[in-house]
Amino acid sequence: EESPYVSLAWAVEKAGEGDTIRLSPGEHVLTDELTIGKALTICGAGSDRTVSSIVGDKRDHRLLILNHPDAAIANLTVDGKGVKESVGTGAGIYIQTAGGVVSDVIVRNCYCNKYATSGGGISIAKDAAALVDSVIVSNCSTHCESSGGGTALYMAGGLVRNSLFVFARKSDNVTPANGGGTVYVNGGEMVNCTIADNTASACSGVRAETGLVRDCIIAGNKH
Repeated sequence: EESPYVSLAWAVEKAGEGDTIRLSPGEHVLTDELTIGKALTICGAGSDRTVSSIVGDKRDHRLLILNHPDAAIANLTVDGKGVKESVGTGAGIYIQTAGGVVSDVIVRNCYCNKYATSGGGISIAKDAAALVDSVIVSNCSTHCESSGGGTALYMAGGLVRNSLFVFARKSDNVTPANGGGTVYVNGGEMVNCTIADNTASACSGVRAETGLVRDCIIAGNKH
């Protein structure tokens, strides 16, 4: 049964296990961090033409946390509007240990800004049961005064495939010994992705500590 909702946060709270929330085209504004910790799908009208966007309200908070293997977002755009969120991980989307699924999503204009940061666009926790598929991450950034990295993506687990990471901006004050990388792989597997046209102060392409990177295009990145 379909019914309108007061806000997206309200809809997530009221939804039952296995439900799907379908977003109409247009902007759906979050006034605080939204956590999906149950088997629930948020599905937009499309991330390209009829855009459904989950956006920040230009205040200082992360946008989304996924923390259930069947928590999913699909067919939409997540837009941080360029606000410097004072969070250390995943200014756009943070997939915690229990996991989550992100597919056919654009993540853009998200910015981590803290002493030690990772994953301006998306961050995946260690050993997370995560799947990121057919995602575009663009124009994301991190600023950190200690260690960190992954201006577009930090992953310590899960599977990332068929995705594009472009136009990430400089990761400030990070040396190669302490982090860096438009994509920072510290576990999990990255397959059939493109990392291109990014800039960073240390390792503007991919930095891989552990995990696996295969069948990827890494080109046109610069310091």
